[in-house]
Amino acid sequence: MGMFVHEGRYNNVGFAHINTDWKKKDNFNSSPIDSASIGYINGYKTAADILVSQQNNDTNTMMDMMVFPAFFLYRQYIELLLKKMYENTHSSQEQLVMIKKCGRNIKMLFEHNIDHIRVIIFDFIQEQRPKGIDVIQASDQIFRLIENFLMEINRYDSSLFAFPYSSNRNLAESLPHQISVDLITIKKTVDHIDTIFHHEYDV
Repeated sequence: MGMFVHEGRYNNVGFAHINTDWKKKDNFNSSPIDSASIGYINGYKTAADILVSQQNNDTNTMMDMMVFPAFFLYRQYIELLLKKMYENTHSSQEQLVMIKKCGRNIKMLFEHNIDHIRVIIFDFIQEQRPKGIDVIQASDQIFRLIENFLMEINRYDSSLFAFPYSSNRNLAESLPHQISVDLITIKKTVDHIDTIFHHEYDV
């Protein structure tokens, strides 16, 4: 392959050794599953977290530039998490049908996972055993919070051009209207989502 990325055994040329042990079974924290999803799903989230952690260290101008990759990385985390959730509850054939239908559309991926998402949230709340809390009501509130968050992400980047590219296929601005992105709030919400759904891609 190229100068920097090579397939097969690491040969001391370049920097990438993609087929490392974490991608194989039983070699990442004794995980019984293929852990590639950890590298992808958690990797995108961790990279975004690192960018957001710089918010207090950099100038506003720098953060204005970093918002594009940070938002994209969180969006990618959400997309891969939803696809992994579907994979966990459906056959390979069903996954193929879903991917062809949904592509990378967050709204459609969410809709394909609604029942599973509700169950996970309910179980999570129930495990917390909060005193004086209506589990059903609390579960519904969290579900609505997550739904609203994902729909907002989908609204801004449904075309997949808004944050990865400055223009769309028609060479028009991908973000024609000025927006304000609160990266701290996005991170807090994604952290909350990951707390509830982390076991879907890690054990």
